[in-house]
Amino acid sequence: MIFEVGESVEYRPQGGTAGVFIVIRRMPDDASGLPVYRIKSGLEYCERNVVGSALTKVGSSPHAPNPTIWRGHNAHLP
Repeated sequence: MIFEVGESVEYRPQGGTAGVFIVIRRMPDDASGLPVYRIKSGLEYCERNVVGSALTKVGSSPHAPNPTIWRGHNAHLP
């Protein structure tokens, strides 16, 4: 899967909790030819270089947060 700069993605560090990150830039492919991305979370100071197969589009993972939760408990969905 190819991701665009500025796209929101989900990343789950090994042994960690999944979080939402923004793609900062596309890096050179790794030695096996897989795409590598630099990602950044608003909750961390550092940026991470991550192979694309470790990322999912926000909302396409079973671990992704339900976007309706962010609308508030009294919100009415269309």
